Amino acid sequence: MKQISEKLDIEDMLNKLDVTPVNP
Repeated sequence: MKQISEKLDIEDMLNKLDVTPVNP
């Protein structure tokens, strides 16, 4: 469950930075 929480935390950080990851 920790891994999922970490992934959500990373996504939240990216959202705060307003960065849009490019999907190949």
